[in-house]
Amino acid sequence: MARQKEYNTARRIAVPGANTNLAYDLPMEEEQRREQQLQKVVRRRLRPRQTVPLGFLAAGLILMALLLGVLIAEIQLREVSAQTSALRAQVAELQSEQDALTAEYETALNLTDVEDRAINELGMSKPASEQIQYIDTVTEDKTEILSDNQGSWLGNFFRGIWKAIVGAF
Repeated sequence: MARQKEYNTARRIAVPGANTNLAYDLPMEEEQRREQQLQKVVRRRLRPRQTVPLGFLAAGLILMALLLGVLIAEIQLREVSAQTSALRAQVAELQSEQDALTAEYETALNLTDVEDRAINELGMSKPASEQIQYIDTVTEDKTEILSDNQGSWLGNFFRGIWKAIVGAF
């Protein structure tokens, strides 16, 4: 308290014309301290908010879009893989069915079976040697290609244009 009195007295002396009553000096110092503390609090409260730069925000959105795209592509890949495996199973089943049908077809075209059916069921017989005749041809085969001089009207039209162009040079 004694120090404060000395301070107030020193203040009173240092500032000529100031209020010399010690009762007025003490509250002014406290008021100044309170005002400084209030200014510190106000400064703390009035600090600007930290904002995220637009570049970081845009990069974050692009990254999220890319990740979403990768996720969708992964889902589609899994769906296509499931379809592929189902189709491969179906191909294997159809291949085994084709093998069974090919074997059945080959047994159906057995020549001895065909000959037996022709003789027994249809009443056919093998030809005798006197029924077989061989023909010898002495002349050669001939082919004649006819040329169509008239042709189509469209072909004649283009030939006429070509002849006119060649004739001009």
